[in-house]
Amino acid sequence: MLITKAINNNVVLAEDDNGRELVLFGKGLGFRGAPSHLDDESCIQRSFRDVSPELYEALASISAEVIIIASGIVDIARQELNCALNPNLIFTIADHLQFAIDRSSYSYVRFVTHMRFLISRLIRGEKFESRNGSLFKQAAKDFSDEYACARAIDEYLRSSHGWSCTDEELLYLMMHVNRLCASYSRS
Repeated sequence: MLITKAINNNVVLAEDDNGRELVLFGKGLGFRGAPSHLDDESCIQRSFRDVSPELYEALASISAEVIIIASGIVDIARQELNCALNPNLIFTIADHLQFAIDRSSYSYVRFVTHMRFLISRLIRGEKFESRNGSLFKQAAKDFSDEYACARAIDEYLRSSHGWSCTDEELLYLMMHVNRLCASYSRS
């Protein structure tokens, strides 16, 4: 595979062996420079075909995390709707998410930091539990939208990685989702 242009540190344009253009996502792919030949394709996290060239510039300003999240959202939609979706939908959603996130960066950073610690614990098989069971139940009742979002994140982690969150971890997710929503509605 030939890298033809680096869009940012983690996103590049490439051509496959048939000369078909792709957008590749993977940690550090853009550092290789262009043009360059990619021998080890194991560093590619996602590949996207048929991406509109008009979206290339927007990709440079979208974080890697947002592209992963948008990709997961589109995967879920594709499965739920059982239909083909426009290949540009991932990047359209990612662009909207990035715009919303940029407007609430402090809350977003806290959310991302929490997700990193959560995922690190899940990878190590550690569960965070305390005596906050009644607090979780009350928060789930009082903040049903945040609870539904935390459950959706939990279901995504379970279905894609086999990890599951404790009620305590869901409580913290709910708090961070609530902060994101509150900071977005203030701006």
